Amino acid sequence: MFDINFYMNTHQIKKDLENGSKIDKKELFDLLDSYRHKDPIIYNIETTNACNMRCKMCPRTTMMTRDI
Repeated sequence: MFDINFYMNTHQIKKDLENGSKIDKKELFDLLDSYRHKDPIIYNIETTNACNMRCKMCPRTTMMTRDI
């Protein structure tokens, strides 16, 4: 998953490369790495907590403390 800042910073580089611009592989790697966010971005999306399944790997089954 890309963060929006990485996408916005690299959009012009992508367009330049698509138009035939040449850039050294090491230079490109360093440039892309400089735009990358150093901390991981984690999204936990819970669409519902009303599931009636009892899957062993699901934290909702054993760890959820709020009402359904």
